Amino acid sequence: MAVEESKNIPENIPIEIDDIQCEEDNFQDKVSSIIYPDIRRKKKSISYYRPYASPTNRIVMKCGKYNIIKENIPEKTSRYFRDLGNTILSIRWRWILISICLANGIAYLIFTFIWMAMVLWEESYMDLKTEGPCINGTGSFAGYLILVVDTMTTIGTGSITPTDCQNGWIMMTLLALTSVAIEGALVSAVFVKMSRPNTKDCIRQFSKKAVICIRDGDYCVIFRVKDLNGKYWARTSIKAVLIRRKNLKEGDSLPYYFENLKLENTGLLIWPQEVVHRIDKNSPFWKMSKLDMSVLRSVYRFEVMIILEGDSLTTGHPSQSQTSYTNKEILWGHRFSPCVEYDELEQKYIVNKKMFNETVKYEIPECSARELYLAARNESAIARSEDR
Repeated sequence: MAVEESKNIPENIPIEIDDIQCEEDNFQDKVSSIIYPDIRRKKKSISYYRPYASPTNRIVMKCGKYNIIKENIPEKTSRYFRDLGNTILSIRWRWILISICLANGIAYLIFTFIWMAMVLWEESYMDLKTEGPCINGTGSFAGYLILVVDTMTTIGTGSITPTDCQNGWIMMTLLALTSVAIEGALVSAVFVKMSRPNTKDCIRQFSKKAVICIRDGDYCVIFRVKDLNGKYWARTSIKAVLIRRKNLKEGDSLPYYFENLKLENTGLLIWPQEVVHRIDKNSPFWKMSKLDMSVLRSVYRFEVMIILEGDSLTTGHPSQSQTSYTNKEILWGHRFSPCVEYDELEQKYIVNKKMFNETVKYEIPECSARELYLAARNESAIARSEDR
């Protein structure tokens, strides 16, 4: 039987490396359990989902980040400094915190050395008996550093106090202005970055898989979206973009062609909603069958990018999250399990988060939507002829 089934498989079908690796791992596990039955197998470490990792050559990662590297950019460094605001907001948290520490530390050291140089100049060229020193209570590096830190952080100078000399009040003014500039630039960047949606939240907004099933007699591509924190409830907008190779009439081909998918209107995101793309004659999935999507996925490789936009009801700030689904992540003949039910005792609707990504098998034909449409039309034509 195995030999007969292998004859029906078309030749020159590309096989994914990940599938081969999974089969080899399963085979090795079975062999080791047979040869060494008394030896307990070590428990595999739990592999947590890494949002920045991507096993395939996808354009948009599951966390929403673009898998793109820009090279040969003219004046790349100068452009970062010209748009310093976006540069600070786009870097990671560790670099923002390091920048705050470095900016304050460098400012402390610079003004400390300026105070020391000014005191040495006074001792050399001024008569301290008549005019008096600019700083009272210290004469060491640590004392000048404490004075600078106390002034820039507005703690208070304590026993180390500047006098009313001209150089003293000029230095105090420069210290205050520098402190306001550093705190206003970097600390405000921290608050703005904290108000932005978290990367993990972006991952949890969408279901891990998308499904293809029949709804109201038509093939539909369905995925789930949720927003339990109310970040996208106001002016919610959901877009889907198909990224695929397109062959032109002139014989050329576009390796990455972006095409918008038509989505049905969704309700409020008060609980998880199913977003539906109906496969009709105008859909790019019209001629795609299960074989094209699963077995021949390297030939008919595509990627569906999902973009969720909306405003928060709490802060009013706009938010945007995005993810993508590849051939592997679109299940043919599945549908989502219900995750919302009504509790008669509590008289409230209950949202089961564990069922958000759960799917069940749903028997549908393996042919394309076009083939199903032609078959149904032929059957209707035959039925009409028989009635006549």
